[in-house]
Amino acid sequence: MRALESERDFGAWLLDIGEKKSGSTIQLPLQCYPSIQDPIHQLYSDIDFSSVTPQELKGRALLTVNNERSMEINNKVLEFMPGNETVYKAVGMIMSEDPKDQLTFPEEFLNSLTPTGLPPYELKVENRTHSVFIIASEASRVCVANLGGLQRNPSGGWRALASRGQSPLVSLNNLPCPSADEETRRILSEEMKMLQNYEALIYFWHENSGWNFESLKDIEALYDIVQTEAKYSLNVPTWAQSYWSYLQYLHDLSFMLKLKTNQQKRLRGGPLVDLVLDKMKKAVSEELEKTKVFLYSTHGLNIAAYLSALGMWNGLEPESCATVLIEMYRRQDNHYVRHLYLNSTTPEREPQQYHPLTVPGCGEFCPLDYILGLTTDMIPQNWEEECQIV
Repeated sequence: MRALESERDFGAWLLDIGEKKSGSTIQLPLQCYPSIQDPIHQLYSDIDFSSVTPQELKGRALLTVNNERSMEINNKVLEFMPGNETVYKAVGMIMSEDPKDQLTFPEEFLNSLTPTGLPPYELKVENRTHSVFIIASEASRVCVANLGGLQRNPSGGWRALASRGQSPLVSLNNLPCPSADEETRRILSEEMKMLQNYEALIYFWHENSGWNFESLKDIEALYDIVQTEAKYSLNVPTWAQSYWSYLQYLHDLSFMLKLKTNQQKRLRGGPLVDLVLDKMKKAVSEELEKTKVFLYSTHGLNIAAYLSALGMWNGLEPESCATVLIEMYRRQDNHYVRHLYLNSTTPEREPQQYHPLTVPGCGEFCPLDYILGLTTDMIPQNWEEECQIV
């Protein structure tokens, strides 16, 4: 236990006890509660646990003689916290393929161990206010999807309603940006010459779909429709299947050209990078004491823009339900950031695979300071001005 500067006398008293300088009789200070039956209630009952901060808890402590008593105290303190409790249990197993070891150390025995220094096999989590903060784009389906996943009622008969703020966030919405849109049009017009190599194929798609294909964006839209039909096992027209690889290639090319130049990456991905890094900087300076998790619910283009601004994008459109996990770790006085990519289109039905992403020139756990320096040129100082919004 570490005593604060203002509690030097108390710290010295503890040291005297440890060094057996206090004699056979120990006189407890008035700050202690030697005869109260429920010291936990005395120590914590006046705290509002719905908005408690780490600073409020640092000045209160109960000394115990073993880990078992410590866990008992922790569980009682958790009872003061409002909200429903969820219990997560881990399963331990012997890391050996030898059948003899597996018989000697069965899982039931391993999970009964609570050695000093190792966390318990049971984690209790309270659903507390402000622990999770969700920001979504203007599209209602994006916000409702989060509510449906976090607060789902298995019996049905519910309807999630999304609340809206005063103004949409640039970082999560595909808002008009004249200079970025003009850059995209310029790049697409340069690629129109390439479409001459596919004139016969484009005419074939026109004859069968009835669409007029004037740019790559039209081909991209056709692919999105047909691909959605295939995903949900609907009848995909035979003519669309005949040249599927060409349709997919032109779709991927059209999407990639939206984030080809640094100007596009800066104006489309920079605001989201700025939002994420700003939260991390505030977490480092302990300005975000209540909120543990930030969820940003947005669209595929915004995910691709974020990854492209950090140099981690593979040039493909993110799948539906694609997720980027952004974690910040503290090791001593340094902070590190890790990106994990999940691209399952049916996360509710199958386990997801985590794919680590690395920032150029850095490892899986990249120092926060390195990322801050790397993204300096990718974050607009005045988005509206750079977008030339009148």
